[in-house]
Amino acid sequence: MEKLRHVHTNTSTQLPSPSEKEIYSDKQTDIHTLSTISPGSCTNEIFNKTPKLQKLGVRGDLSELLEEKQNVCLFNNVQMLECLENLKLHGNSEKVELKVPMSDKFPRRLRKLTLSGTLFQWNDMSVLGLLEILKVLKLDDNAFSGEHWDLSSDVIFKGLQYLRIGKMNLKTWTAVDSKKSFPVLESLVLRNCISLQNIPQDFANVDSLKVMELFEVKVSDFAREICVKRHGKTNVKINGFDLFITPLPSQATVHNQAYGNEHVNTRGFHHPSTSIQSQEIVNNQATQAYGDENVTPVDSTNPAPLLHHKKLYISNQTGRKMSTPVDSTTPAPLLCHKK
Repeated sequence: MEKLRHVHTNTSTQLPSPSEKEIYSDKQTDIHTLSTISPGSCTNEIFNKTPKLQKLGVRGDLSELLEEKQNVCLFNNVQMLECLENLKLHGNSEKVELKVPMSDKFPRRLRKLTLSGTLFQWNDMSVLGLLEILKVLKLDDNAFSGEHWDLSSDVIFKGLQYLRIGKMNLKTWTAVDSKKSFPVLESLVLRNCISLQNIPQDFANVDSLKVMELFEVKVSDFAREICVKRHGKTNVKINGFDLFITPLPSQATVHNQAYGNEHVNTRGFHHPSTSIQSQEIVNNQATQAYGDENVTPVDSTNPAPLLHHKKLYISNQTGRKMSTPVDSTTPAPLLCHKK
């Protein structure tokens, strides 16, 4: 398996520790992707054998990864992955509130960060603002806990281009200066934030913002006001601003069935003619700029892609391991799709 580059599993996997002979051996792997492994697998011994790792997914009880036990914190081992650019942390605890690691503990080349179930506090966002080359930040289900997010002006996401906030209990979001805090932000996506009552209105001053996508939220009016303010600006050249809204089902189920997603007219900006085309444009933009993770669900009418000869997919449900080579007539398991 010397050519193996990408390992994907549909469940959290505990990797075996290298033997004493392997630990003292200079032999290393060329694996680029490990997704998904258990927190307990993030050891110095394992990461020493994967120096070329570019993408890492960790799922499980993240207190095992993030909290210090017997003067050892496993997350400190992640910073030794000098090639790591994409990190996903998925917690499964509903009660334990964790702390975001210090910024110097993150890999120095990290460009994409996805969090879910971590229950961090909103004031810990200031730590993530110190990750200067971070371009994509996806905060999914319960990544952060708390009803109020007060973003101070000294928190600056210098390189962040894509921000997604998923299902959380956030109610109010205030920002002293969004233009200063998000100087190069291009896409803002809010999904299933049913408790959220407002969006900072000075997002209208973020000249780089191109797309705002709202899915099942209550802040449509705030988004429309931002559109109006953007349209009325004359001191800068605006290349375009797109707003896409999918209303809450309880408010617009019949409307959606008859007409599709609401497409807001921002008077003068270019918009596609149908909601389906709108969604395709949003997805294409996100895929091209930020990768295809979590952009759209898999179309069940299309067959799964064939396994690449450098990838290994392991299905825990069947217990079957699939490795190279694979018959080209055999489709890969559904877990090959990225959702």
